[in-house]
Amino acid sequence: MVRADIDAIIDARVHAVAKESPGVPSGVVRNLLTARAPACPCAQYLGLNTKA
Repeated sequence: MVRADIDAIIDARVHAVAKESPGVPSGVVRNLLTARAPACPCAQYLGLNTKA
């Protein structure tokens, strides 16, 4: 349940960034946003949350 919530939050951030960068696939945006955090979705969320 928590992981699904985290994925939804990350997906929303990906959608917002992708909307500002037409032509860039969402998968690429997601990789760029989460690449600096460890593979753990919780760490990715925390990393994105501090930048929002």
